[in-house]
Amino acid sequence: KFLRMHRTTMTTLYPSRRLLRSSVTCSINSEAPWKNSSGIIRASKRWSSISSSSTGELLSPSTSQLRILAMRAAIPMLGFGFTDNLTMITAGEAIDLSLGVAFSLSTMAAPGFGQCVSDVAGLTGGGLVDAGVAKLKLPQHGLTQAQLNGRRARLWSTLGGCVGVVVGCLLGMSCLLFMDTNRAERAKKAKELQSIFASVMEEGHNLVDADGGWR
Repeated sequence: KFLRMHRTTMTTLYPSRRLLRSSVTCSINSEAPWKNSSGIIRASKRWSSISSSSTGELLSPSTSQLRILAMRAAIPMLGFGFTDNLTMITAGEAIDLSLGVAFSLSTMAAPGFGQCVSDVAGLTGGGLVDAGVAKLKLPQHGLTQAQLNGRRARLWSTLGGCVGVVVGCLLGMSCLLFMDTNRAERAKKAKELQSIFASVMEEGHNLVDADGGWR
């Protein structure tokens, strides 16, 4: 009885090799994707995706694709540079004519305040530039993410952005052609002369010990 009980427990705990082989083969046959038509379709799709991604990584972008990439990077930066420089110059000129004359601020203080205004305007109105660029319907470069991460694509994108922002800043400086840049300097000199004249007329007789009422 003891031996029989021992054999039954051993068979339940440790099944035979034949049972294990049969269970393994059944599981492999049921899980193998190439045993049926759906598995073949899945395997072919997976292989095609892998092959296309690998070829996309290996192929280098063409010159036309790189030009389109640079153009798509330059146009938003052109709008940003134009609005940034235009806002900074106009706001700096207005601040120089008002606060600069009133508090005798230096010439470099006004562009600093104008840059603050320009940064705030660019932060709040940056979406308008992006929306305007989206309406232009620029051509697509057709590059994959692996190609965009490549060295040539990043170099062309950076060069396009630099050219765009420089051209935009130069176009934004065109407002200087319609401004009187010496207006603030003349106002500051007039205020300085007025203060000197007032101090001489009011306190000059005390300096020379003269009676202000004598003529």
